[in-house]
Amino acid sequence: MADVNSEHSPGGAIGASGPIASIVIPAHNEEAVIARTLSTLLADARSGEFDIVVVCNGCTDATQSISEGFADRGVRTISIQTPSKIAALNAGDREVQAMPRVYLDADVRITADSVRKLVATLDAGALVAAPRAQLDVDQCSALVRAYFTVWSELGHVNRGLGSGVYALSRNGRARFDDFPSVMGDDYFIYCLVDEDDRISPVDAVATVVPPQTIKDLAKRRLRIEKGNAEIRSQGSGSSPGAGLMDVVKKRPRLLPNAALYAGLHGWARLRVRRMSSDQVGWQRAESSRIQAEGVAGNE
Repeated sequence: MADVNSEHSPGGAIGASGPIASIVIPAHNEEAVIARTLSTLLADARSGEFDIVVVCNGCTDATQSISEGFADRGVRTISIQTPSKIAALNAGDREVQAMPRVYLDADVRITADSVRKLVATLDAGALVAAPRAQLDVDQCSALVRAYFTVWSELGHVNRGLGSGVYALSRNGRARFDDFPSVMGDDYFIYCLVDEDDRISPVDAVATVVPPQTIKDLAKRRLRIEKGNAEIRSQGSGSSPGAGLMDVVKKRPRLLPNAALYAGLHGWARLRVRRMSSDQVGWQRAESSRIQAEGVAGNE
C-alpha cells in the first residue's frame, strides 16, 4: 500500500501539505466516457487540490491517450496489462499518497464540490463516505426506468451503495491491506464498517448512467450478484436488496415495478450459481457507456 502519511487541511482548504485527497480511477476500455468523467471532476477543482491517477487496465482502445491529454491539469495516467478492476485499484493505491482516498468508476460523473463534501464527512469522523446516486435515465427503456424507480427507494442506495464512488478515511483504509480479489469492491467496502461509520452526505451526488436496455441491465445484475455472493461466502454482509417490501408498503403503486425488480434479481441469483467469475466478468453493459458529445478530449 502507498505511503499514507500525507495530511490535509480540514474543511477542504489546500495548504502547504498538498492535495486534500487522492482519487483513483480504474479504467478498462473507457474511451467513450473517461473524458466526460475527468472534465466533470476538474471543472470546479482548484490546482493541486486532488492527486488523481487513472489506471488503464488491459485497455485496447484510446482510453490511455485520452487520459494522458489531461496531464496538464494534474491527472497522472498509468497502465497495467491485466484487465482487472481490483488489480487497477491496488496499482492506483501504490501510486498515490494523500489521504483520504476516493475510488471513482470511470463512467461516473462527480464534481470537485461533491468530493470536498465526502472529504469533510470523513474529517468529521466517518470511516467511509459515498455520494448519493443521481440517475441519468433519459435514454433508458421503460422497463429499465421501472426497475430504477424501485432501486432508488432502497435504503442501501440512500447510503451510497451503487453510486460508483466511495471515499475512505485513513482509519477506514487501514481496515484492510490490498483490495481482495472479489468482483464487488463497492459491496466489500460497504460491509467493511458499521452503518454509523458509513455516511452518505445529502448534498454530495454522483451522476450514474445506467444500462439503457433490459438485456444490459441483466448483464449488470449478473456481475453484482456474483460479487455479492463472493463476499457473503466469506461470512460478510447481508443481502443489499433488503427493504423491497418496505418500498411497496410505502408506495403501493410500485408493486408491478417491484415484481420486475425481484424477478430480475432472482433470475440473476440463480444463474450466477452456474457461472464462473470469468464468465460473469465479461457481462459488461455497454449501453451505459455512451460517448458524450463535446468531451471526446481535454476541452
